[in-house]
Amino acid sequence: MDHGTDYIKIRTALTLNPSFDLTSNGFSPKFKDRLIDYEEQFRNQIMMPINESVGLHNWAILFTEVPQSTPKFFCDIYTDDQTHYTRIVAIVTNRIRDVEFHFFNKGTVNDYLKG
Repeated sequence: MDHGTDYIKIRTALTLNPSFDLTSNGFSPKFKDRLIDYEEQFRNQIMMPINESVGLHNWAILFTEVPQSTPKFFCDIYTDDQTHYTRIVAIVTNRIRDVEFHFFNKGTVNDYLKG
């Protein structure tokens, strides 16, 4: 199913420490920078290979940080095809080696868009 390009394919959610990450004006600059850095890192390393392997409009990923001393993320993958899920897992695993991931098949792109 073609979902068009009007959605963000790769999102990142970070653990918030209210003592350090919030200010009276919202999120601290350090927190915003960390969020941007992770999203850029993930997108730069996996966006093109996934697009080339499974297509442009039939997948999405939500990375959710698990709080601990080393980088660790839940990786919720949304795709309409089980074969594409397997390819996406392989691409993420092979391209991003300095982060530990726990992968979950969360359903279709429609499920992601309803989210």
